[in-house]
Amino acid sequence: MIPSIIWNCRGIGNLKTQFYIASLIEPMISSDRIQPLLRQLGMDHFHSNLTNHIWLFWTRPYSMELLVEGSQHITMMIRDLTQEFTFSVIYASHRSEERETLWADLVQYVRDYPTLVESPWYLAGDFNCVRNTSERQGGRIPRARNMEMFNDCIFLLSLIEPPTSSEAWTWSNNREDALIYERINRCFINSITMNLKLHFKWWNRHIYGNVHTQVDALQKELAEVERLLQARYSDATWKRRSRVSNQLDEVVR
Repeated sequence: MIPSIIWNCRGIGNLKTQFYIASLIEPMISSDRIQPLLRQLGMDHFHSNLTNHIWLFWTRPYSMELLVEGSQHITMMIRDLTQEFTFSVIYASHRSEERETLWADLVQYVRDYPTLVESPWYLAGDFNCVRNTSERQGGRIPRARNMEMFNDCIFLLSLIEPPTSSEAWTWSNNREDALIYERINRCFINSITMNLKLHFKWWNRHIYGNVHTQVDALQKELAEVERLLQARYSDATWKRRSRVSNQLDEVVR
């Protein structure tokens, strides 16, 4: 639906793929690295949650409006030329009582804003909890209450976990003497998102002419023109820059 990545990391590596939206969970670096990281990721904008444990980046053609945030999540309204939907990035606590507070907050948020379940909603991140015993290998058996509270939240929010092509395990403690695997990083969508997925794909392809392809092409052309201007100025190149810049503004307006 959106070219995005949710990255649970302790440090920053290199991303070869261009994403329009990126979230770093538990970045473990100083906030003074934000500006260099914006350039590294090719992003224009940035927001972090109250505890600085979730960093959210985005670039054109997307715009974002903060709806609500807490110590364990950020929820934003995302808009571009073809769609508008809610996007929540989750970084749940390793403490069960704090996770239960997060589940309750999400349920209460839907009650306070019932229109949320009537529009597309995408949630992703580190939920720090398995849904059943098959999602953990090694270590202690997961507590039944933790799984029950997590699944109750999913049910009350009417969420769907779409199929994934990733490995069954998303986390490991990397301890050879007591190895534990778990599936705690995941994403959910609501039924509206599922129903609209094919519609958005058709609209973007047949009505809007694949806006992301247009934006990518214009951004690359603009970068090339900027390089030409830096190497040697000419009126013709300057006019070309103005033309490409105007086209890009028109596409993302």
